[in-house]
Amino acid sequence: MPRLSHTPNSDIVPHVLDRAVARIAPFFSDGSAQFTEAQSRKAALHAVLSFGPSNGKELQLAAQMCAQEIAALDCLRCAAVIPGNQVETVLRIQEYALKLNAMSMKAQKALDAGRHAARAGTTAFDEAEFTQQMSRVQEMVTFARTRAEAARIAQELEAASAAATGEADTRRKAEKAWAEDLQNVAAWTQQTQH
Repeated sequence: MPRLSHTPNSDIVPHVLDRAVARIAPFFSDGSAQFTEAQSRKAALHAVLSFGPSNGKELQLAAQMCAQEIAALDCLRCAAVIPGNQVETVLRIQEYALKLNAMSMKAQKALDAGRHAARAGTTAFDEAEFTQQMSRVQEMVTFARTRAEAARIAQELEAASAAATGEADTRRKAEKAWAEDLQNVAAWTQQTQH
C-alpha cells in the first residue's frame, strides 16, 4: 500500500501519520464489509487532516478525536438496533457513546490549548497514550458491535422460527382439512352406496 502524504509545512513524520491513520481506519468501517480498507484509510486520513495538525502531538489528538467521534456514532447505531427488552445493554452502549464524546471533547480542548501554548517538548506524538486511548475506544466499539450483531442474529432466528412455525401451522391445518374432506368423501361414498 502506498504511503499517505502529509500536510505541507508541518513537522509530521509521514510514517507516524501512516501508523495513526492505519490505527483509526477500522473505526470508519461499520463491520459490514461495505467499505474496503483503502476507503476506510482514505476517510480516516481526510478526517485527521481536516484538523490541520502541524506536529506529532496535534496529529495524535486529531486522530484520537476522529476515532472517538466515529466510535460514538457507531455505538449509537448499535444501540438503535438492539431490541428494547435489552435495556441494560442499550444503556451501557449509550453510556459508551457519551464517554467517547467526552473523550473527544477533552482531546479537542487539549489540541486547542496546545496550539495556543506551543510549549517546547509537547509536540511529539505520544505512542503510549495514543495506544491506550485507541484500546479503550476499541473495547467500547467491540462491545457495541458484538451486541448489535447478536441482536441481529437473534432477530433473524426468531423470524425464521416464526416462519417455520407458521408453515407447520399451515401444514397442520391443511392436513386437518384434507382429513375432514376424506372423511366427508368416505361418508358421502357410504351414503350413496346404500
